[in-house]
Amino acid sequence: MGAAIFALVGCAASRPSEQAQPIVQQHAEKGYVIKQPLGMVSINEIWQIGIFAVDITLTMPVGNGNYPLVIYLPGLGESSHAGLLWRRTWAETGYAVLSAQPTAINETLWSSPIALAGEFHKIAKNNFSARSLSERLTALHGVIEEVMRRHGDRGAGPYSHIDISRIAIAGFDIGAQTAMAVAGEKINGIEPPPFSEAVKCIIALSPFAESSGTDIESRFLSIHVPVLSVTSASDTDPYEWVTSATVRQTPYQHMPPGDKYLLLLSSASHSLLAGTEIAPTEQKNADAGSTPRAATEDDDAHKSNQGEGKGRKGRSRTDGGESRRLSLAPRSLTVSEWLEVTDIQQVSTAYLDATMKNDSASRKWLSKEAVHWLVGSATLSSK
Repeated sequence: MGAAIFALVGCAASRPSEQAQPIVQQHAEKGYVIKQPLGMVSINEIWQIGIFAVDITLTMPVGNGNYPLVIYLPGLGESSHAGLLWRRTWAETGYAVLSAQPTAINETLWSSPIALAGEFHKIAKNNFSARSLSERLTALHGVIEEVMRRHGDRGAGPYSHIDISRIAIAGFDIGAQTAMAVAGEKINGIEPPPFSEAVKCIIALSPFAESSGTDIESRFLSIHVPVLSVTSASDTDPYEWVTSATVRQTPYQHMPPGDKYLLLLSSASHSLLAGTEIAPTEQKNADAGSTPRAATEDDDAHKSNQGEGKGRKGRSRTDGGESRRLSLAPRSLTVSEWLEVTDIQQVSTAYLDATMKNDSASRKWLSKEAVHWLVGSATLSSK
């Protein structure tokens, strides 16, 4: 399938309301110093990885640099356009960000017969299973191999500017489960394929943990790569698979010391951690009661570069019956939610700079300054 390519030069994701903007900006300016945002380009494709069709969106800076790679794994029932608030921040600060989601678990999942029957817990049980995880690990391994193949093809455009020696795996929800397995979490019935030593660190947004199977005390002991876990006291999921938010802190508690971080937000919901929210141009329609639509790279490309290339039309996230209520639908955010979004953006960027770029100033900020900056909205623990 051909690629949809759209330029994203000097644009940004949707922003806080006029009322919230000064509060959020003041908070951001006191935090981690992020360089001037870079212009970006985004490519959307479907890759065939063995028996798996994988929805791919690559977003990266424009130019001839050599950019470390962050592979983002969306949540259950999300497309590769999900996580825009995180992916765009990382791309703006000098990373190539490749979002990969097997089409079997993308947004079409919510139109499946089992979803239309309202059996959401069963959907979660099927997709968080060891068998499903094994398949996702195989698909991810194939995605990394394909990136490396394209990197070697110097005619492959943006892929030739990816630094394949430095890779981070970031995931939300079911994507976090996959990312933790790459990190070395031991799960009964799972033998992950050998991942490249180029994988330098992990970001787990809404980490998954359950007590059955492997002993919880030993399950995380073999994780020796850096891991940033991000969760909150309100981080339960809409399919009632993880009903106690505190269980999401379990991976951090049992991982061995050494570049392990836990960003614990005060009240962020599971949907906030998905990193998708309503586009500002859609706000008026949403307030009037019409169906909101996700902010995608296509929206920003259209706003900043009318006439400069053609993007695909944005896909509706909430336009299909009762089952859609359990998808992570985009919506406008409150001031406190924007502050928590800023916390995630800045802490995760500092973490990537520290672990992927070996930046001593970033590491110092994480260890000494972040804890004071976060007072009131989150806590950052490390070991």
